Amino acid sequence: MSNFKFIPARWKHLAEVPQEAEKHVYSAPLYCAMLCRKSLEEWVRWMYEHDPDLELPYDTSLNTLMHNQGFQKLVAPTQFNLINLIRKQGNKAVHTAKSMNPLEALHSLKLLYGFVVWIVQVYSDEK
Repeated sequence: MSNFKFIPARWKHLAEVPQEAEKHVYSAPLYCAMLCRKSLEEWVRWMYEHDPDLELPYDTSLNTLMHNQGFQKLVAPTQFNLINLIRKQGNKAVHTAKSMNPLEALHSLKLLYGFVVWIVQVYSDEK
């Protein structure tokens, strides 16, 4: 059973990657960290596509999207720092030869979970 089963059907397409990351947290932590970063990017892009207060910049890299002033106004500084760790861990997994232990991957997964919970709460139609 996945911890991401709470995601409403509206976001079913965004639930697949974090659920896949969960499966690999202990067996393939590098892969899990990469999937967490991929999922973070998908959720951030979803925000840009659906939030009228966010304007997509010319450079659409995850780093630029996250550091965009409009995005930073929506996301609390503490939360920004946490999701930035997901991005950095994913980049580390892809761009360095360093190994990653399962606890690091699990940390990224937990941070992703918190961000997804926040998005579902903020953007849910059921208020």
